[in-house]
Amino acid sequence: MTSLPRLPPLKALRAFEAVARFGNVRRAADALAVDHTVVSRHLRVLQQWLGIRLVNTSPQGVTLTPNGKKYAERISAALEQISFASNELQESVNARQLVVWCIPGFATQWLLPRLPDFSRIYPDIDIVLRPTEAIPDFDKHEADAKIHYGHLRTSGLTSVVLAHTRVYAVAAPHWVARHPHIREPKDLLTAPLIHEDTRDQWRDWFLACGVVPGTLQGPRLWHANVAIEAAIHGQGVALANELIAAPSLLSGELQIVTSAAPALDPYVLITKGEVLPAKFSAFRNWLIRTLAGSTTEAKA
Repeated sequence: MTSLPRLPPLKALRAFEAVARFGNVRRAADALAVDHTVVSRHLRVLQQWLGIRLVNTSPQGVTLTPNGKKYAERISAALEQISFASNELQESVNARQLVVWCIPGFATQWLLPRLPDFSRIYPDIDIVLRPTEAIPDFDKHEADAKIHYGHLRTSGLTSVVLAHTRVYAVAAPHWVARHPHIREPKDLLTAPLIHEDTRDQWRDWFLACGVVPGTLQGPRLWHANVAIEAAIHGQGVALANELIAAPSLLSGELQIVTSAAPALDPYVLITKGEVLPAKFSAFRNWLIRTLAGSTTEAKA
């Protein structure tokens, strides 16, 4: 039986290679995102494992011994090959994937039911969908794109407006039947309002309707889809744009309370970089086309 090759600890090799590359323990530690004492410990472990001194330390810093220089050259080349092979494998596996983070209400109410259509048109692209309010760290490759509601003022990112949608006040039909006096936006000032993460959307909606709101009350339920569920259960009036509200309006679970429907924030697609892969462009173009059809249907 062939035995496996005897290798030194990988973390110690990486620490030594970083010290050889930067010529400084602290700079190597910064590059590895660890404390400098960790790098020093790895150097000691590697030298003990080899039984050979690789570096000389002095108040002026760290220098490589002749053996250390030869070893660093070989180790650097080997680690570079490992990195290249790993990246090559990841690219081949992930070439089909498009990782999309998306606000939860839009993800569940609009995007998810339409993904089979995208897969039919683009069978070579696999969408990995994560419903979340968070903005991904594109530098760490957490996602390829983010679908966000509202303008995002973040430097270094590229955003494309996907659609401007009208926003309705909606409630369960039995709730509307019990409140026949509510016909105009100003009538809602005394109604139980259901909010998302903040009360800003209701405040903006009232102002867009020409109504100056006072102090707004009501529960804050964080996500649009949760607010809609609360409205369906008769807990009050929620705000929902024509895309998010459409399924519940068509099923009769919700009813539009007033005819006022101002357009507030747009849906935007966010990414990073100037030269974008073909799979992103395909998804962006499909989104814009499909959203245009959805808003046209809602206005018909």
